[in-house]
Amino acid sequence: MKPSIYNFNNNKIAQKAYNDILNNNKSQFITGKAGTGKSTLLKYILENTNKKYAVLAPTGIAANNVEGETIHSFFRIPLDLLDTNFKGYNEIRYTRDKEMFIKELELLIIDEVSMVHSYVLDCVNKLLQKSRCCKEPFGGVQLLTVGDPFQLAPVVVENERALIKKHWNSEHFFDAKSFNSLKENSSELKICYRQKDSSFMEILDSIRLNSISTEMLNNLNNTCVKKISDIDTSAIIITTINNRAKQINDNRLALLEGTEYNYNSLESGKIKLKNYPVETNLRLKKGARVMFVKNNREAGYNNGTLGIVEYLDDKKIIVLTDDKRLIDVNKAEWIEYEYKSSSNEKFKKEAVGLFVQYPLKLAWAITANKSQGLTFDKVHIDFDYGAFLHGQTYVALSRCTNIDGLSFSSSLHHNDLIIDKKVVDFYSKYLC
Repeated sequence: MKPSIYNFNNNKIAQKAYNDILNNNKSQFITGKAGTGKSTLLKYILENTNKKYAVLAPTGIAANNVEGETIHSFFRIPLDLLDTNFKGYNEIRYTRDKEMFIKELELLIIDEVSMVHSYVLDCVNKLLQKSRCCKEPFGGVQLLTVGDPFQLAPVVVENERALIKKHWNSEHFFDAKSFNSLKENSSELKICYRQKDSSFMEILDSIRLNSISTEMLNNLNNTCVKKISDIDTSAIIITTINNRAKQINDNRLALLEGTEYNYNSLESGKIKLKNYPVETNLRLKKGARVMFVKNNREAGYNNGTLGIVEYLDDKKIIVLTDDKRLIDVNKAEWIEYEYKSSSNEKFKKEAVGLFVQYPLKLAWAITANKSQGLTFDKVHIDFDYGAFLHGQTYVALSRCTNIDGLSFSSSLHHNDLIIDKKVVDFYSKYLC
């Protein structure tokens, strides 16, 4: 393995998973709690594999993070798949190039698999079997799924529940009939690189597994619930709903004096605006709290780097990061890709669309959902509306690197710690 901020040279589980994917054709599920290096391991695999691969994700933003496609886009899965009683996949047709690419595919990677519906994974299985004329699981393609089932789950609207229940044990990916071939070949990354404090890690683990005692929860609240005047103003606020995060950001921006500047994005080709983590119209003032939403080590920032707008005009933005570095921010490009067949290359990703904008967003507050995969030194939890989704509280708390940087606006209660029993049962049976 190449050097990394995560020292996988001392991580036997990560090394074995890496070698297994590169050196044999067995499908595999890689999991691990927050901060165990799942994304970094996936990056290693992508950089070093010689197999013809496609990397997919359930959402546009997650797909952009790995420079891939969404599952629905790649396989052309209809959004009304359930409404057609799972028969819609029979109507799916591919271009000649796409058919050729699928037939030559050796490795299919699905990142953030915790958000993939069981019926979508089964549809992928059937489409691969059909396109490759092969009845083996996933048409004989090696499948690598990556994600933590204790984090964000698939979104299920009310009218889908009865249909899912009729054909699957749950909406979770591990209840896909096609996932049976992966259950016995799962790897859990154990070493946490985000948090170093063993007592804080114990708290997070107990929240993740829904085993936290009342005493431990009370101690956590006693430590973290703080008066407004005692909350660190540089802490990012994590909420449960979009409207609350937007309200906080809009109010804080309005309170700043000075000129408000507006920066419009540029789009060309096949673009889906919801796939991008920035606004088409970015509103900023001097002193605005912002977060970078793209990795650019050469420029000095990563996805999640926080700072304050130090200077801006119509054509220039300078940000002072929390670690006191001045960054002259240039516009960034997000490219919309589609996979194509190519006889001369191990794979070919064709750019079909371009989105250009400053890689910044207002960041006094974000939602727990948008925080998944990010790391912060200081986090304030604003759960005044309560948690309402599986894994939501765990995702929010586990963004913080240390308990000293964590604060709550109000006490957490056991009913804020929502964990689906099916996830616990799956974990207990196959990963403990």
